[in-house]
Amino acid sequence: MSSTEQSQRGLRGGDYTEINIAEKDSGPNYTYHVEPAAQGGARYARCMGCGRELITSFGVDQLVHADDCPVRSNC
Repeated sequence: MSSTEQSQRGLRGGDYTEINIAEKDSGPNYTYHVEPAAQGGARYARCMGCGRELITSFGVDQLVHADDCPVRSNC
């Protein structure tokens, strides 16, 4: 699988659409995506430090980062 194909795969193996959304106070530490419609179509944020994801309607401040995540210390 090429790196382009890998970047188009979601964490659960489904395709996702990458979107650019300015979220208040989220800074450059997150990328924003939309789940495939078959998985609910929800917008979600992925931490660039640890890769953990959270549906954006919960607010990125609720994301539980990995213990060794460099973004965690900035929260």
